[in-house]
Amino acid sequence: MTCHVPTINFTPLVALMFVPIMGAEDFSLVLQEIPGCYFFVGGRNVGIDAAYAYHHSKLNIDERALKIGARVIAEAVKECLSS
Repeated sequence: MTCHVPTINFTPLVALMFVPIMGAEDFSLVLQEIPGCYFFVGGRNVGIDAAYAYHHSKLNIDERALKIGARVIAEAVKECLSS
């Protein structure tokens, strides 16, 4: 089974990354065994002092981003189950 990025419109809340990055995970090993995908949910918002990197003592996130991330996952599951 192949699933695709949900076709819902999140503009202007979504930014596509065109430059690959490694991050700290080797998720590619998991994807060799199990179909899946990896995506980032950004929670940076300088307006609410949520501008510090992960592992920083002042880390704060814009929690509205969590709702967006959950919606992406839910829509992807719905599309996979309907195909």
